[in-house]
Amino acid sequence: MSNSDLIIWILLPVIIEAIFIFIRYKCRNLLKQKATQIMVLIKALAFVIIAAVTISIDNVFNVKTTYLFGAMYIVILSDVITNVVMMVINIFYKKKNFVAFNILAYIIMLITLAYGTINSQDIKPNYISFSSPKIKKNHTFVFMSDLHYPTAQNRDRVKKALSEIKKLNPEFILLGGDITDEFTNYEDLQEIYENIGALNIPTYYIYGNHDRQNKAYKLGKIKFDVEELEKVIKDNEITILKDEWQYVSDDIIVVGREDVSEKQGRKKVQSIKNWPEEPYIICVDHNPYQEKDIMELGADLQLSGHTHAGQLFPLKAIYKLGVKYVYGLYKTSDSPNEKYLYVSSGFSGWVLPFRNEEHCYYEVVSLVGE
Repeated sequence: MSNSDLIIWILLPVIIEAIFIFIRYKCRNLLKQKATQIMVLIKALAFVIIAAVTISIDNVFNVKTTYLFGAMYIVILSDVITNVVMMVINIFYKKKNFVAFNILAYIIMLITLAYGTINSQDIKPNYISFSSPKIKKNHTFVFMSDLHYPTAQNRDRVKKALSEIKKLNPEFILLGGDITDEFTNYEDLQEIYENIGALNIPTYYIYGNHDRQNKAYKLGKIKFDVEELEKVIKDNEITILKDEWQYVSDDIIVVGREDVSEKQGRKKVQSIKNWPEEPYIICVDHNPYQEKDIMELGADLQLSGHTHAGQLFPLKAIYKLGVKYVYGLYKTSDSPNEKYLYVSSGFSGWVLPFRNEEHCYYEVVSLVGE
């Protein structure tokens, strides 16, 4: 994300909120109390729909179009919050104050914009720990997913986070897909993998649904092809695991899955499940929705991303209604050893430099013997 992109992102909701205030001023005598309540419900539904559209569309034409959707989301969400606050105030103070409403709406919009934008640039470590009798000695590694470099984050923030990972001195790094996306150009591709490779930590990579620029490829707008992508990754001494497994220590095997978006390329579980039983098995699969595969693989730990924990409120709660695994830790088996799936909120958001659902995380995972 460039400085000019950030300025555009900040200005859009400010301008749209000003337009909303002008419209409210012109229509201030038209709306009665019941009409106001109906408008609040309509706006509440509108910001949920806009949030879903903003995150769901794969807009490979222009990032600014997504910014416009995101700005509308912020403004309408802020208006709904303002309406609710004013309804509470009106219980005790019956007189409506048009000026106070608009001032409050603008303040809430600015707070919402500031929080979500700052939160999207603040990349934090998330420490989690697992124990197993299969672990012969303690291990620490880092799991990173969904960088989407450099679409939604400041480059210096990403480099700072990578520097902090270096200081942690993990035994190895697992990249959970969507390190790049349709908006990444070839120079950015080189830059991010050179930065990761420069950490000099053994690193293993799996594909996400955006890395190969599949949507852009269909429109003839790719910035690099799959061969160039794989060459850059391998040139930086990063191992690609595509429905393959590999020992990363004497007691740990990592299984890297092809992404489910590659319907013809993803192998059946039975064709790759030929590893020894004794080691601790970590499966890395970008998409956490394949519940049958999760169970059949029988890995001790699966790490996934893709969901961004919803990114925009209240999508996390809505996703949970239809999808079992959205964010956090899930136990997938109790016996003979406990087995887990962990879904990360991701290193970055999708396109927008904004998130108000969870933080931007990379996981620092400790494995402890029993």
